[in-house]
Amino acid sequence: SERFDLVDPDGDDVLVAYRWTVNDLPGGALKATLQGVAVEPDDALRCFARATDGAFDEFNTPIYGMEVGSLVVIVENAAPHSDNSGGATCV
Repeated sequence: SERFDLVDPDGDDVLVAYRWTVNDLPGGALKATLQGVAVEPDDALRCFARATDGAFDEFNTPIYGMEVGSLVVIVENAAPHSDNSGGATCV
């Protein structure tokens, strides 16, 4: 992952809004980390972010900067899981 610093020229705190896509469809996560979303091998993941300093327009809508997107990441492997509907037993 790549980290970046956000600086507001006025010194205001900066908030970032995130969205994810899985195979170009909404991914369901609105945080910096994608968690709790089922993915499969060969799925294409992408994160988008836009920042605001808390300013509002005349319609009381937050003013955001330009949205930027990550490069596409292809899932190469999926986490193991049990196909046994009764659960798994460790021996």
